[in-house]
Amino acid sequence: MNVANEGLGAHFSPCILRQTEALILLSVNLLVQISLLPYTLYQGKHLVIANLGDSRAVLCTRGNKNQLVSVQLTVDVKPNLPCEAKRIRDCKGRVFAMDEKTEVFRVWMPDDNCPGLAMARAFRDFCLKDFGLISIPEVSYRKLTDTDEFVVLATDGIVCGWDYLFDFLLQVH
Repeated sequence: MNVANEGLGAHFSPCILRQTEALILLSVNLLVQISLLPYTLYQGKHLVIANLGDSRAVLCTRGNKNQLVSVQLTVDVKPNLPCEAKRIRDCKGRVFAMDEKTEVFRVWMPDDNCPGLAMARAFRDFCLKDFGLISIPEVSYRKLTDTDEFVVLATDGIVCGWDYLFDFLLQVH
């Protein structure tokens, strides 16, 4: 279930921002995008997930025959999603895919073919922040059950080929 309330997402922003500021103190170069793992709040049977960019949360649960089943808990916040693309274009940013990778849409500056960011939300991207890239995470909620086993949190900055890995996780038996 997606929590369609950017007000809730805004509550996560200061926490994630503090972590980003700590990276700056460690001299991590943040001129270009940074997207972090999904943040989770877990209490009892309640799981709230705040997600930015190309990070994902996947739940592993048990099916009717006690087999492992994966459930995607987050949606990649890609720039070609209609509401994301509208915001970016309203801010004079551009959304298009390169000829070499027609399936990967990116956010581009108005008059320059850079930086070509493949996500619509990220923290501390100083190049695109004025052109529709925002740092308010998408927030979702799930009430956990006794059949839920664990949650995998990952970003393609850590797991190469995340789309392929996710497809594999969907086929877990």
